[in-house]
Amino acid sequence: MCKLASILLVLMVLVGTACATTAPPPSAPAASKPAAVQAPGSGGPLAAPATGSSTTSAAAPGSQATTPGASPPQPLDPPQTVRVETIGIAAEAPLYLAIEQGYFKELGIDIEMIPLRGSSDTVTLLSSGQLDVGDVAISPGLFNAVARDVGIRLAVDAGSTIPGRSTPSLAIRTDILEQKPWSGYQDLRGMRVAIQQPGSIPEYYLELMLQRGGLQRSDVEVLTPFPYPDMVVAFANQAIDAALYNEPFATLQEQQGIIKKVVYMDEVDPNGNVAAYVYSESFARNTPAARNYMVAYLRGIRDYWDAYDGRKDFQLVVDVLQKYTVLKDEVLIRKVPPTGFNPAGYLFTDKLASIQEWFAARGQVPQKADLQKAYDPSFLDYANTVLGPYQPVATPRRPG
Repeated sequence: MCKLASILLVLMVLVGTACATTAPPPSAPAASKPAAVQAPGSGGPLAAPATGSSTTSAAAPGSQATTPGASPPQPLDPPQTVRVETIGIAAEAPLYLAIEQGYFKELGIDIEMIPLRGSSDTVTLLSSGQLDVGDVAISPGLFNAVARDVGIRLAVDAGSTIPGRSTPSLAIRTDILEQKPWSGYQDLRGMRVAIQQPGSIPEYYLELMLQRGGLQRSDVEVLTPFPYPDMVVAFANQAIDAALYNEPFATLQEQQGIIKKVVYMDEVDPNGNVAAYVYSESFARNTPAARNYMVAYLRGIRDYWDAYDGRKDFQLVVDVLQKYTVLKDEVLIRKVPPTGFNPAGYLFTDKLASIQEWFAARGQVPQKADLQKAYDPSFLDYANTVLGPYQPVATPRRPG
């Protein structure tokens, strides 16, 4: 157990924070239905066509994949450097894919990755002109920054709970389930439940689960703040009964027989955003660069979907995660569920409004942000016009 905990403590340094990753709920088979693709300006998803090839991913390396009639983006001349935050987490795989596949280079963009230990300083770096693109968790801090008009624009999905594609899970100790198999959220009564931090999306998920189980917060013992590496040790020592867990910790401990993932968060909060990539105001005003960046990044997201669904070789994902993150074990990489990204890139605006209301009701967002001003989908509108709608694989084949 100590050896397992040590391994996971190392992994947590770079892997654990941002994943809103994607796998079907434990009670359901791997998703074979069409993927959810959100339309511009809408609050919810539209079903994408169920057959056909991805207009992006099917293109040969080095080619410009475009919709007939759409003007292809012109490479920046001279090329421009774009400073992008990186934490080295698995959820950044689409960025790494776009880099390795040469999509940014094709469009005259040189990516300068700015390594950070976490996303807590991202908004400050964006607003001060030290960063062009950064990954920010959907949190009170983000809404408060937007309300203060600090000069950032929400640009594209960086992790969401798309149905059939979500890694955050409710995990329960196996020995508890052996005594009483999981039958629903009411089973949480009396449990010691760990969540990573208060005032967070996982706390929101927990409240939704308690409501559906007819429970009050007083019916469980909530333990927070509780970092993921500490959950590893606490589960192994039976110091906690359940947790709002994440990857790769959940998969590793499930393989060890210590816990079982009973619910994925796409069941609890379908089509909810967990993180977003944000443009600095100065970068957003550089329209050619901001548009070209989005085209390349969206191609990376679609390659990611294609790799997990069998249209492309999954070795592409293995290679970039081994190169850019501390995940080196190919067997583990193939078993950990993928991160959920909208292949059209749009944020689920109705869910953003709901979660802001939830934070505000708890006094964590004193002045609500005007999300219509903060969210700028124009770059995605352009990228989707160029690339066309994503065509999901009719019968996905999961790696493993």
